[in-house]
Amino acid sequence: MPANVANARRDELASDLWEHSTSAGTTPRERRALAFEIGSRAVLGMGADLSWRGQQLRREHRQQAVALPIRQRAGARRAATAVYVLSALMIVVALSAGARAALNVSYLSPAGAPAVLLACGVLGCAAVFLFSRSGSRLAGGVGLAVLSFPIGWSLMLALPSVSAEASRLYATVMRPVLELPPLLALGTMLLPEMLLACFFLIGTLCARRTVHRTSHLDSSTDTSG
Repeated sequence: MPANVANARRDELASDLWEHSTSAGTTPRERRALAFEIGSRAVLGMGADLSWRGQQLRREHRQQAVALPIRQRAGARRAATAVYVLSALMIVVALSAGARAALNVSYLSPAGAPAVLLACGVLGCAAVFLFSRSGSRLAGGVGLAVLSFPIGWSLMLALPSVSAEASRLYATVMRPVLELPPLLALGTMLLPEMLLACFFLIGTLCARRTVHRTSHLDSSTDTSG
């Protein structure tokens, strides 16, 4: 938050408290009542203060986004769009595969894989919501990157239960992988998840880098002024 906005808000609160205290009486009972009123106002006003802070931050982010050059804004918008599209695809695949695997249990598939897919699909929706907010975009991107590992691993384990064709594909793909040394086989199975996680992290950094660059320049200007 800009320093001038924060200082103006503090001055406004200090002036309000001073007017409130000077309008009260001087007897001990009146001073105790004044202390109770100020304390209750502080507790009851926390929600309003948080709402005001959120509005100010959103306004500041919008102003910073408008101040960015068109090329930087377009690049950040493309990166965010790519993250949205890939995360939506990942969530849809996780939920649909988890639902189908739960209805067609295979002896090749662990019983807990469908539940993990469904749970990660729901958590993925929460991560997308965090990514859509500029203040929590980094948390949302990191959440999507982390979720790509259990989703990819559980999808691989639940693949035999999705359909007969998927079961045959699973057997065909896993047969040569399992013949590799253990660490190499594990790295091969985790390679898609690692690539997906890197995509989410890079896309998130590209989507928010320009905003933080502008914030840094604004703060430097305020300090020099």
